[in-house]
Amino acid sequence: MWIKDAFCIAHRLVEEMRPHCERVEIGGSIRRGCQEVKDIEIIVVPRRQPGEVIDLFGTTEEVNLLHSWALDAEARKELRWIKPNTSEVIPWPTKPEGKYWRGLVRETVKLDLFIARPDNFGLIYLIRTGHRDFSAAVLGHAKRNTRYQTESSYFDEHEIKNRGDAEGYLVEKARWGRRVETREESDVFELLELEFVEPRARVGYESLKMKRVAAPVVATAL
Repeated sequence: MWIKDAFCIAHRLVEEMRPHCERVEIGGSIRRGCQEVKDIEIIVVPRRQPGEVIDLFGTTEEVNLLHSWALDAEARKELRWIKPNTSEVIPWPTKPEGKYWRGLVRETVKLDLFIARPDNFGLIYLIRTGHRDFSAAVLGHAKRNTRYQTESSYFDEHEIKNRGDAEGYLVEKARWGRRVETREESDVFELLELEFVEPRARVGYESLKMKRVAAPVVATAL
């Protein structure tokens, strides 16, 4: 599918989802400006609100408002939710707590919907913009050359997984896996001491550029 057609479909979906989301952005090959697009990838932070009380302590269930949109869109036959991680088209229910929903828009275009939290949106946005080789290079660099790594259940440097049950955070290696906030893509590049790379230039390991560290000023005796 040509990028112009893919962008029109993605933009319409984004505008439909926007009232139900804190953030929603187009990623993948559309964001990278590729002329041919295979799937549409969108990254979202759903709006959430307290629901019913679920225990004697007054704990309330968190309601994912985007999930209501997902059910409504399917009822209107705008899209059909299908099983992730398979080339077969198998009907599959979306879960409010899920982190990855896969859909089929008007029976023709596949949609990958990645669900983030406000404090890890930057990492998810970067990884799901791709290119796959670039994302793997970033994760490999983090693991080998920095004090951070990604949660192993979600990403590793050899495979960018589409997991529906993992959060996806950068964690500190030396602090028992303490999660680190990455609200923006720039936070990820900064933490990993990398120069920001424009989406169109994200190809592979060769796209990574280490930040230049200014040489210390040495005082000279008069």
